[in-house]
Amino acid sequence: MRSVFISGSISIKKIPKKVEESLKNIIRNNFKVYVGDAKGVDSLIQRFFYRENYFNVVVVSIYAKPRNLVSEKFKFQWIPVEENLKSEKKRQEVKDKYMTDISEYSFVIWDGKSSGSYSNIVRALQNKKPVKVFLNPEDRFLDKEEITEENIERIYRENSGYSSLEAFEILKNKLNISKISDMYDFLVKKGILMKENRKYLPTEDYKDLFIVTKYKGKSVGVKFKEKFFETIAKEIGESREEKPKQKLLPLDF
Repeated sequence: MRSVFISGSISIKKIPKKVEESLKNIIRNNFKVYVGDAKGVDSLIQRFFYRENYFNVVVVSIYAKPRNLVSEKFKFQWIPVEENLKSEKKRQEVKDKYMTDISEYSFVIWDGKSSGSYSNIVRALQNKKPVKVFLNPEDRFLDKEEITEENIERIYRENSGYSSLEAFEILKNKLNISKISDMYDFLVKKGILMKENRKYLPTEDYKDLFIVTKYKGKSVGVKFKEKFFETIAKEIGESREEKPKQKLLPLDF
């Protein structure tokens, strides 16, 4: 029996119509569905199959009692996690890795910035599993040629950005700097950032290079987009290292 691991972002509140068509194809082809127990896409997928009276579904959780289980007719599988693994993200990755490994296909409904969904796509590619990706902000499926590690990372970083520490690690040798504050001093000197009330924010000409982070509606700092590094590379006469593209396997849903 063919099987598919369906996952996606917690931020997504409704299954797009285009995704519903793929889910109906999964039903027609009697795929065994593996899905998690989180809010967002996990719960939406469970509800969809319940409404369609399709119960060839396995809900997988790291908890003995799943957080969300829409129907008792679904199978439930508990994946115990070692007690010394404290990070919730790492604990959930154990479950996601299991579902990637046991399924023939992966299907990810992604908001472009969820790190869990990003990891599921990359893991499938690295395991040479066919993967289908619906990019929710653009209301479309990615073309097969777009589903490479390089491009998926580009989308992820364009939507979620790099932290100050990540940006510093990338730039420290190129700029010959030893502290994060040196990086900010360089960017202020170049007119890329400005310091305002002890916070670094983009200047008008460079605002598309950053994601402005907010707290309670107020701007508190920035994350760095991929375009930021391209701009800095031009400033210092270098280019970003390109990664090899991956070959893709066919999907039939």
